[in-house]
This record gives sequence, C-alpha cells and structure tokens, in this order.
Amino acid sequence: MEVKNKVLERIDQCGDEYIAFLKKVISADTRILEHGKRGNEDNGQVIIRELLEQYHAQVDVFQPDYESMGFCPEVNPDHDYSGRHNVVGRFCGSGGGRSLLFNGHIDTVDFGDMGAWKSGPLSPYIEDGRLVGRGACDMKAGLCASLMALKAIFDCGVQLKGDVLVESVIDEEGGGNGTLACCARGYRADAAIIPEPSDLCLAPAHMGWLIYEVEVEGRANHCGAKWDGVNAIEKMTKIILALQEAERDWALTRRHPYLPPQSLSIDTIQGGVASTIVPDKCKLEFIVHFQPHQEKGYSWMGEKYDREVREIIRRAAAGDPWMDEHPPKVTLYQLGSACDIGVDHPVCKALAEKTEQITGKAPGCKGLVSGADGRLLNHYADTPTVHFGPGAMEIAHTINEFVPIQEYLDCIKIFAATILDWCQIV
Repeated sequence: MEVKNKVLERIDQCGDEYIAFLKKVISADTRILEHGKRGNEDNGQVIIRELLEQYHAQVDVFQPDYESMGFCPEVNPDHDYSGRHNVVGRFCGSGGGRSLLFNGHIDTVDFGDMGAWKSGPLSPYIEDGRLVGRGACDMKAGLCASLMALKAIFDCGVQLKGDVLVESVIDEEGGGNGTLACCARGYRADAAIIPEPSDLCLAPAHMGWLIYEVEVEGRANHCGAKWDGVNAIEKMTKIILALQEAERDWALTRRHPYLPPQSLSIDTIQGGVASTIVPDKCKLEFIVHFQPHQEKGYSWMGEKYDREVREIIRRAAAGDPWMDEHPPKVTLYQLGSACDIGVDHPVCKALAEKTEQITGKAPGCKGLVSGADGRLLNHYADTPTVHFGPGAMEIAHTINEFVPIQEYLDCIKIFAATILDWCQIV
C-alpha cells in the first residue's frame, strides 16, 4: 500500500508533464493513408522508442512481414510497410510475477475537413477540461497512459516481479496488421490491456466483421424499351431486401450480454451510366458485424456467418430467372474475428477493483460495437485481452476529436495500480 500511494502521489505531482507528453505525441502526424496501404506512423514511433530506451526497456523495432503473417486469414494484403515500424518495449521483471502486455496503436485516421478544426488536428489545445487533437481519443491518450503509468512506477524506484510489455503498433486503422505482426513475432503475456476509448468501462468483448462486394450483371438498352433489357440495379434490390430480412431475424434471435445483435450496413452502391440507359452493372458494398462464438467445425471465426451470407444471396438470386442464370459475384475482401474473455476474467477484475479505488465508482461493462485488435491477441497470441481506456468511442475519428483530461490522468493511475498488483513488487 505504501508503494502504491507513493506512485499515485507521483502521478498527481507530474500531471502537467504527462499532459505535455500526450500533446507531443498528438502533434506527430501518424495518419494511415489509402486505408493503410501507406502510413506516417514512424513520426510518432520515434517518440515512443525514445521513452522506452530512456527507461532501459528491451526495444524491438520491426516492420510487419507478410511471410510470417501468412498463417492468419485476417491479414490485410498489399500494404506497403516501407518506413513504417512497430515498436515493442519489454521491461523485464525479477521473476515470480504475472506478465502484462499493453497494446496501443500509434496510427490515426485522416484529418477530414481541415477548415472545421478549431486549431488544426496537429495543434493540440485544452478547452473545457478536454485535450483536443487528432488521435487524442483514438487512441494516443490510452497508449500514453500506459507509458506514463510505467514512467511513474520506475521514477519511484519500484522493481516488478513480472514482465511488462508495451506494443506501439502501426496500421490498426487499416485492419490490424501491426498487432498481427507482433503475434507472429511471438509476443504474448498472461493478460493484455488495449487502451481503446471505453469511457473507463471494461470492454471484454468486441464484434467481428465481414466486408463484402457484390456485383450483379444486367443487360443495357434504351430505357424506352426497358423490357428488352435487364436492370442490374433492380436485380441488386432483391439481394438488399433479402439481406435486410435476415438482419431483422438476427435482431430477434442473436443476443449477447454486452454486445448488440448481429447487423449489416449497406454502405456503397454503384450502377448505371445515364438516365436513359438501363444499367447493365451494379456493385454493392456492405459490412456484417457479428458476435463471438465458440462453435467447432470452422477454420476461422466468421466462417459460419460468411457461409450464411453467401447462402442468403444465393437464394435471392435463385428466385430470379435472370440471376439464376447469371449468378452475382460475391467477394469477401476484409474480415475480422470477434472476441470475448468475459467480465469475470482476472484481468477484468483487477482493472475493476483499481478503477473503483481511483474514481470512487465501479466501472461499467460494455462491448465494443466496432472491431479492435483484441481479437488478434486472444486468438493468435494466446493472451486474454480486455479493452479499457480514456475517451468515448463515439468521439473517435471526428473533427475536433478530444479526450477528457481527468479521464487520461485517472487512467494513468488505474494502469499503475493494476501493474503493481498484477505483476507484483519485488
């Protein structure tokens, strides 16, 4: 208790320093470009590496390697990792304690409308108790909170029994290859925390996703004699209606304690060339979000739902003479599994206890409606993972993105107290 109080007092004394460090990281342009095919992450990784080396971590700097990641069906192909590096720091304990891994992504999405930012996305400022800037919420505050928690512990001269690892990964916004590369490199721990924005609520689960492109063929002619053509947009409508009918059934039958029902979102549709020509092509993109499952007989989580989606489309097409003879082309071009370690996992209980001690109230429990990298650590690194961090997911990716400063500082304390308890003190 004496050591913990000493560390917490240190955090109170150094709040301005920790805020300044977060500002420095936000000021670095670490955007992914072209949905992760390129990226500027190394602008921020140099800052992370410098801090890790300052505190004598074993530092590993490396690029994702497609050859090593080829085992995983969730790898995202054709990304260029020239000048883009993961940075992993390991703080070795004396032995006898549990290991803990923090995984945070340094990359951010694009800036959006530059004119809508009050002070520019890379010029962080404080207003109404909030720190504003691109990545402040998603998820530089969470990543920095884990680093500042360790800084406070080591500045107080505390030695730990268990190892602590920090993975500052690239290309999370592009699909997760950065974390997958860490899994392929052999990094794992007794438990992991991903500080995604969760309002300091426990998020032991997140949804999986399947992203599809569907192409339907028609036959073009002058619309004045449309009966001699085949309207590809109208044919696609039958597929959309079938998918929406399935979604209504999912809403009634697929429930989870802290995740929403399985859903789909129709996000792009392209078809036609002119108002007087029956369209001969139509292309649809949609995403299915699904809940975790442990059923056997599938080579990857999501295969069950992929089969189901393809069957829905096949049946819709089979009921139409034209599409029965000219089947739609269905392409699954991105996927991510779901995960759930359960709120009663020891790492969740440890975080909950420390959160209540620091904030005076027990944390809520929620599932992330989006995907996250927790699935990769859970499924491919044998590391039970919970998501917990400052900020709200609803603020992520928005113009004038922000994180509440008090949540950031509280998170540093929660992480520090959790590390001391989980890894144990020498």
